[in-house]
Amino acid sequence: MIFEGLREIADAYGSDPTPSDQHVADAVRFLASISGGPSTLGFFGRDKRPSDAVSVAVDLLREHGRQLTYEQTIKTVEILQTLDERRSVRRRFVMQILVTIAALAIALSVVFGLITASDDLKKIGYGLIGTVIGYWLK
Repeated sequence: MIFEGLREIADAYGSDPTPSDQHVADAVRFLASISGGPSTLGFFGRDKRPSDAVSVAVDLLREHGRQLTYEQTIKTVEILQTLDERRSVRRRFVMQILVTIAALAIALSVVFGLITASDDLKKIGYGLIGTVIGYWLK
């Protein structure tokens, strides 16, 4: 289970998928440029349905005079969804690290006496350290 999460994070920071079809590659670059880049591919999941992403991508491509076959459109949408999922994993990982650092900074400063604290507060600090360790070992 630990390695599954690490694999997901490693995949999110890995190389982006590259299509073999040049038309698909051009469409992916085009759709990414319209939305402001691969880090802001925000038009997926408007209604939380994959068909919505397909219709939005098809409408954008047609609106700008680009015609793809059905298979090319599906491949384009799959690649964009993969990029969107990777962006989500990267964002979640960064937030997990930030929350962990903040929680450990507070807990360790209480436990090691950098902040004057009662015994009850030190017990809470130890509990917070245990919670963080348990979270990362889940």
